Amino acid sequence: MPRINFLSTLSLNSSSSIKPLSRKKDKISFCGNMMKYVVLAIFLGVAAARPQQAKNDDVVIVRSEFEDKGDGTFNWASETSDGTKIEQQGFLKNPGTEDEGISISGSYQYYAPEGELISLKYVADEKGFQPEGAHLPTPPPIPEAIQKALEIIYRNAEQQAASFNRESFAHAPSRPL
Repeated sequence: MPRINFLSTLSLNSSSSIKPLSRKKDKISFCGNMMKYVVLAIFLGVAAARPQQAKNDDVVIVRSEFEDKGDGTFNWASETSDGTKIEQQGFLKNPGTEDEGISISGSYQYYAPEGELISLKYVADEKGFQPEGAHLPTPPPIPEAIQKALEIIYRNAEQQAASFNRESFAHAPSRPL
């Protein structure tokens, strides 16, 4: 039979009477307090592990230029204190015709959060937006066998078109209808 220390199972309350302690109540109280500490530790861990925001100094415009020549031609440039640069030129193509449109070319550069300089040059015209930059993904090269097959198909299509034109005119009447 296990030995129980009699004094550790008794407590004195305010009325000076001796009362046995409830071990179950002590365990619940201990678990409740421990749970609070565990939850607090989890919250502190989550807060410490969150991504830290970069120091955001105020960015100011260092240079800003805009020139509108009034005929659809313009130049625009801007630079900020964080190293961002933007330049853009535009002009009116085919003015006064049905194919009238604007052609814009330009470039911009900025520093990515990792510190890498990102530069991009572009043209925007009737063919759409055409960007160029080292950071942009490029398509994989066409395999040599497929490239040869495409060249053969293209060559045969040209030959068929040329022979079709000769044959269609060979049987044409010599006088207009």
